[in-house]
Amino acid sequence: APRAAAGPPPPELLRRLVGVWWGPRGTLFRVADWQCEVTDVKQDQTWQLDLAWDPSEQTLFWGQAFSLAASDLVSGESKEEARWRWQRGNEAKGKQGEVALTWVRHIEEGEQ
Repeated sequence: APRAAAGPPPPELLRRLVGVWWGPRGTLFRVADWQCEVTDVKQDQTWQLDLAWDPSEQTLFWGQAFSLAASDLVSGESKEEARWRWQRGNEAKGKQGEVALTWVRHIEEGEQ
Protein backbone atom coordinates (compact mmCIF):
# COMPACT_ATOMS: atom_id res chain seq x y z
CA ALA A 1 0.00 0.00 0.00
CA PRO A 2 1.26 3.54 -0.70
CA ARG A 3 2.77 5.28 2.30
CA ALA A 4 4.65 8.40 3.21
CA ALA A 5 8.21 7.42 4.05
CA ALA A 6 9.21 7.84 7.68
CA GLY A 7 12.79 6.64 7.63
CA PRO A 8 14.44 5.47 4.42
CA PRO A 9 15.89 8.02 2.00
CA PRO A 10 13.43 9.36 -0.56
CA PRO A 11 13.30 7.58 -3.88
CA GLU A 12 15.22 9.01 -6.83
CA LEU A 13 11.94 9.98 -8.51
CA LEU A 14 10.97 12.21 -5.59
CA ARG A 15 14.44 13.81 -5.54
CA ARG A 16 14.03 14.60 -9.25
CA LEU A 17 10.60 16.14 -8.58
CA VAL A 18 11.83 18.56 -5.90
CA GLY A 19 11.55 22.14 -7.11
CA VAL A 20 8.99 24.49 -8.60
CA TRP A 21 6.58 23.46 -11.37
CA TRP A 22 3.79 25.15 -13.32
CA GLY A 23 0.56 23.17 -13.69
CA PRO A 24 -2.63 23.88 -15.60
CA ARG A 25 -4.57 27.13 -15.24
CA GLY A 26 -1.82 29.13 -13.52
CA THR A 27 -1.25 26.69 -10.66
CA LEU A 28 2.21 26.64 -9.08
CA PHE A 29 3.55 23.51 -7.33
CA ARG A 30 6.52 23.64 -4.95
CA VAL A 31 7.78 20.15 -4.07
CA ALA A 32 10.01 19.75 -1.01
CA ASP A 33 10.48 16.22 0.26
CA TRP A 34 7.05 14.58 0.81
CA GLN A 35 5.21 17.93 0.96
CA CYS A 36 3.89 19.84 -2.01
CA GLU A 37 2.68 23.42 -1.68
CA VAL A 38 0.06 24.30 -4.26
CA THR A 39 -0.63 27.93 -5.16
CA ASP A 40 -3.52 29.04 -7.32
CA VAL A 41 -1.93 32.23 -8.63
CA LYS A 42 -5.21 33.68 -9.98
CA GLN A 43 -7.16 33.10 -6.74
CA ASP A 44 -4.14 33.87 -4.49
CA GLN A 45 -4.79 30.71 -2.47
CA THR A 46 -2.22 28.21 -1.16
CA TRP A 47 -2.64 24.75 0.34
CA GLN A 48 -0.54 21.67 1.13
CA LEU A 49 -0.77 18.17 -0.24
CA ASP A 50 1.18 15.04 0.63
CA LEU A 51 2.90 12.70 -1.78
CA ALA A 52 3.16 8.96 -1.14
CA TRP A 53 5.43 6.24 -2.57
CA ASP A 54 4.57 2.71 -3.62
CA PRO A 55 7.87 0.78 -3.75
CA SER A 56 6.29 -2.24 -5.44
CA GLU A 57 5.18 -0.13 -8.40
CA GLN A 58 8.03 2.43 -8.14
CA THR A 59 5.34 5.10 -8.37
CA LEU A 60 4.58 8.37 -6.58
CA PHE A 61 0.96 9.06 -5.67
CA TRP A 62 -0.74 12.42 -5.26
CA GLY A 63 -3.92 11.81 -3.28
CA GLN A 64 -6.35 9.27 -4.70
CA ALA A 65 -6.39 10.72 -8.21
CA PHE A 66 -2.92 10.92 -9.76
CA SER A 67 0.25 8.84 -10.08
CA LEU A 68 3.72 9.46 -11.49
CA ALA A 69 6.29 6.88 -12.60
CA ALA A 70 9.92 7.61 -13.52
CA SER A 71 9.01 7.30 -17.21
CA ASP A 72 6.49 10.15 -16.73
CA LEU A 73 9.26 12.63 -15.88
CA VAL A 74 10.32 13.73 -19.36
CA SER A 75 13.11 16.12 -20.30
CA GLY A 76 12.96 17.87 -23.64
CA GLU A 77 15.31 20.32 -25.29
CA SER A 78 13.94 23.37 -23.51
CA LYS A 79 11.72 22.04 -20.73
CA GLU A 80 11.15 19.26 -18.24
CA GLU A 81 7.66 17.82 -17.75
CA ALA A 82 6.01 15.70 -15.06
CA ARG A 83 3.07 13.88 -16.64
CA TRP A 84 0.66 12.81 -13.89
CA ARG A 85 -1.67 9.93 -14.83
CA TRP A 86 -5.08 8.87 -13.57
CA GLN A 87 -4.97 6.23 -10.83
CA ARG A 88 -7.16 3.14 -10.75
CA GLY A 89 -10.62 3.96 -9.49
CA ASN A 90 -10.85 7.34 -11.23
CA GLU A 91 -12.26 6.05 -14.48
CA ALA A 92 -15.17 8.50 -14.16
CA LYS A 93 -12.71 11.37 -14.61
CA GLY A 94 -10.43 9.76 -17.16
CA LYS A 95 -9.10 6.44 -18.34
CA GLN A 96 -6.60 4.76 -16.02
CA GLY A 97 -3.07 5.36 -17.22
CA GLU A 98 -3.95 8.35 -19.42
CA VAL A 99 -2.14 11.61 -18.74
CA ALA A 100 -4.45 13.69 -16.54
CA LEU A 101 -2.33 16.83 -16.20
CA THR A 102 1.19 17.98 -16.91
CA TRP A 103 3.56 20.05 -14.81
CA VAL A 104 6.36 22.02 -16.49
CA ARG A 105 9.46 22.83 -14.41
CA HIS A 106 9.83 26.51 -13.59
CA ILE A 107 13.16 27.87 -14.80
CA GLU A 108 14.54 30.85 -12.92
CA GLU A 109 15.96 33.58 -15.13
CA GLY A 110 19.59 32.80 -15.78
CA GLU A 111 19.15 29.03 -15.26
CA GLN A 112 19.39 26.59 -18.15
